[in-house]
Amino acid sequence: MIRYLALMSSRLETRQLQELIPQYAAKYTDEKWEYYYSENVDSVMGHIEQYSKQDVIGWDVTANGAEEELINLRKHCPASFLMIFASSRMNPMRYVKAGVNPDSLVLKPYEKEDLMEVLDESFSVLGERISKSKNDLLTVYTGNAQKYLQVDIIDYVEAREKKVFLKMKKEEYGMYDSLEDISKRLPHSFVRCHRSYIINMSHIDKMFLSENYIIMKNGDRIPVSRTYKKAVKEYGIKNI
Repeated sequence: MIRYLALMSSRLETRQLQELIPQYAAKYTDEKWEYYYSENVDSVMGHIEQYSKQDVIGWDVTANGAEEELINLRKHCPASFLMIFASSRMNPMRYVKAGVNPDSLVLKPYEKEDLMEVLDESFSVLGERISKSKNDLLTVYTGNAQKYLQVDIIDYVEAREKKVFLKMKKEEYGMYDSLEDISKRLPHSFVRCHRSYIINMSHIDKMFLSENYIIMKNGDRIPVSRTYKKAVKEYGIKNI
C-alpha cells in the first residue's frame, strides 16, 4: 500500500490533483494506492499523527498555516517523497531550507500542462524509488496475516512479553521472534542500545548518554545500557 497525502490551498486545486495523481500512480507503479486530500492543515497533521507511513506528500506552502508546519511535517515524515507547491512570488528560502529537502517543486500559478509535466517527471523518479524500496521491506506475521513493513519507518524494536514489537509512531506490530534474529534482517542504521531495545539511529531526536537514555523523534524515551552505550556513541559520532 502506497499512501499519498496532499494539502492544497483551494478545492479547485485539490480536484485537479484528484484527477491527475491516480493516473501517474498507475503509469509508474503496480502498487495499490490510498489517497488523502484536504485544504485544512490541522486535518492533514491529524492524519499524519494517525498514520505513520506517508509515502508521497503534496504540500502547498501557500495554504493557511502550511509554511509554519513545514519543518514539523518533515520531522514526522523524513522518508516521504515531498512535492512542494509554492508561489513564484515567494522567497525560495522559505521552503527550500535545511530540514525540509523537497524532492520536487511546483510554482504557482501554473497551467495544467505544466503541472502534468512536473508530475510525470516526479512520478518517474518515485516509481524507481518504490521499486528499489521493495528490497527494504520487513515481513512480519501477525496471527494468520502476513504484512510487509517498510524498514525505514520503524522507530525501534522492543522485546517484551516474550515477543518483539516493531514501533512506528502510534502503531506497533508484535511478533514471535527475538532481538538477535530480527537484528540480522535490519540495516546497519539499527543499533542495539539495551537488552530489550534496537533503535533506528536516524529517528533519534536527542541523546543523553551520560544519563543513559535517548529521546526518539516520536517522543519515546529509550534506555541505553552500559553494555551497548559505546556502540551507540560510535555510530552517532560517525553518522549523526
